[in-house]
Amino acid sequence: MKGENKMIIPSNNKLLGLMLLIIVLLGIKPLQAEPNLVTNMGADLSYQCIGQNSDGNNQYELMANVYYHCVTDAEVFSPPGLQLLVRSASLGEEFLYILTQTTIEEEVSPLCPEQSGNSNCNGGAYPGVKKFSYHNIGNLANPFVLPAQANDWVVSFTDLYRNPEITNLQNPNDESFYIEATINNEGGGCWHSPNFIKDPVPYFCTGVPSTFTQGAISLNVGTTVKYKSIQPLSYKDTTIPYVSPFSEDIPLNVTSGTYYFDPETGEIAFESTKAQYAVIAIEITETNEDNIVIARTMRNAQIVVIEGCSNQAVDVTVLQNQYGICPGKVLNFDIVVAGEVSDDEIVSNVAADFPGATITESTNSNGDRIFNFEWIPDTEGVFNLILDITDNSCPVIYNHVEVVPINVTTEIIVESNEYTHCTSSDPLKIELQGGGPFTWEPVPTNLSANGAVAYLAAETSIDYYISNDCGSTQNINVNVLEGFTIDAADEHICIGESLNLQAILSPSDRDFTYTWNTNIPESLSCTNCATPSATPTENAMYTLYVKDEYGCEQEHNILVDVAQAPNVSLSPSTTYVAQKGQAVSIVPTGNFYSIEWDNGSTANELTLPIHETTTITAIVRSEKGCEATVSTTVYFDCTRIVLPTAFSPNNDGINDNFGLLQTAFESFEHIRIFNRWGQMIFETSDANQRWDGIFKGETLPIGVYNYQIAATCDGKTINHEGKVTLVR
Repeated sequence: MKGENKMIIPSNNKLLGLMLLIIVLLGIKPLQAEPNLVTNMGADLSYQCIGQNSDGNNQYELMANVYYHCVTDAEVFSPPGLQLLVRSASLGEEFLYILTQTTIEEEVSPLCPEQSGNSNCNGGAYPGVKKFSYHNIGNLANPFVLPAQANDWVVSFTDLYRNPEITNLQNPNDESFYIEATINNEGGGCWHSPNFIKDPVPYFCTGVPSTFTQGAISLNVGTTVKYKSIQPLSYKDTTIPYVSPFSEDIPLNVTSGTYYFDPETGEIAFESTKAQYAVIAIEITETNEDNIVIARTMRNAQIVVIEGCSNQAVDVTVLQNQYGICPGKVLNFDIVVAGEVSDDEIVSNVAADFPGATITESTNSNGDRIFNFEWIPDTEGVFNLILDITDNSCPVIYNHVEVVPINVTTEIIVESNEYTHCTSSDPLKIELQGGGPFTWEPVPTNLSANGAVAYLAAETSIDYYISNDCGSTQNINVNVLEGFTIDAADEHICIGESLNLQAILSPSDRDFTYTWNTNIPESLSCTNCATPSATPTENAMYTLYVKDEYGCEQEHNILVDVAQAPNVSLSPSTTYVAQKGQAVSIVPTGNFYSIEWDNGSTANELTLPIHETTTITAIVRSEKGCEATVSTTVYFDCTRIVLPTAFSPNNDGINDNFGLLQTAFESFEHIRIFNRWGQMIFETSDANQRWDGIFKGETLPIGVYNYQIAATCDGKTINHEGKVTLVR
């Protein structure tokens, strides 16, 4: 490979290579300030194949954009080159490549013109962003060349510090920043990665429905682009943990149910509940008609949500995600921009990139702005119609970039010429690319106006003949198979119980594969068996995906209702009985459906005589059959002296006298009461007699009095002393 911007790392000295990489990275860090001053907000990495050199190797333009957050007005420094690590695991190759800087510094803070100087890049109050662009300048003058063919070439960029104000990642300033792009040059394939025309640092307002478009464009013909939300990386295969409860599925703090990620377009829709700096990592994969990955890249976006502003999202509708047309034919379609858009600035690239095309604006009765695009192309290739929409909000502007790919070709591009459809499945969707419109024979029942999308629900196998106005044809065979059905009933269990999830498949004489999914994955004993054991601790939905040997698929949901056991107690919880044969009533309290006592009684209240210390047990059941066991103990203890600690002889009918609260002694000798000088003021040998606070006809004063009790119970002599307080 020619050029001075490549450093070879010998594959037999990985340690040396790693040390060299670290040294170079440290040497060209794009900051000469502390890491908490100016740090990485986002980046994207892309490439274009520009043909082969004289040795027959593919040559590429590499492009990278890096975005830094100005936490203070510290000056931002940028290196003259960005260090990239290039590697292929299958070839055992690694080398470093320096990408030249093309933009010294550009502030791209999405603020309105009136506030553009008030970002904290300029010492102001609003978040600020600076962009640095890198590119191997001159195309063929300084191209990037891979030394051999492989399908796993990876070009990666690592930065040392992330923005410390990130709210959805753990310890963000301690984590590195990493993105990568995959190049597949196997077989000499000259593919391009998706390219980006929109900065990944948008600002939004709390409480406002918002959308973020990736602004990614594909330059390949006849390919499919898919988007995936992934966990941010600090290095290859090293993910950064989210702050709970965030995840790649919902990485933002949003109003419940408002976050949606579209894997077809990469568009993110949400409504935020609070101010935040949230990182979103996106992987974009492009496959050819054989479903082979021909390009992949990733970007990190940082969504900044600000309180106290009111920029408004727009709703853009295009009938198709992409269009195909034959050269020399008329392409005509509408783009509808809905929302509060009457004074939004909307700019297209029609005049610059679509010779002879027209884009005409009108307004419907709802106030939506409709842009009709009409074009007769004369050159084959992929063209991207771009609509750049900016509102007039302040201080934060809202920007939406809508990209509509247009494939001008004579070919009819199909994902496959052979499809299998099962009668039990949803209608089969077949989408055509290339030069349209398309004519089908026979005509499917559900077919789009230009024939690009068909939904097929045939009951028998069928062949379709497809043609277009360019003279191209394609044949598609749909092999229809008898499907199968899944029958499984919802279940209910009690907390702590397990059950075997079962489904009846009909017909049953096929080789099936099973996949179970649930919101409580730890409750399943296995996920790829026919009858897993489930132990949910709360209500759970289990989804069964089944596929047979013919490729027919079905899914079925089983709801498992987890019922709680009754929460019941027995009253009184502790009881003392001093007299043999004394009756005690036990009453359950709480919600229950039925009760069964240990003596076989099913009455709600149990009354029984007590002759000894007895534990009484009952089983209570809920209406759904869940059980709980409750118990209480009745203690027989005639030696236990039960006396009040105070009394008030004021004739109010409440605690007017003092005496024993039990009378189960075999013999009672006496109870004697003394004043504080030791003078006995009351004595009786009748256990039922009580003292009224009078001595020799006189009412005694408030105070503490001593008492003595002597008795015999269950063959035991009892001598008990204590104190009682007289109050009035």
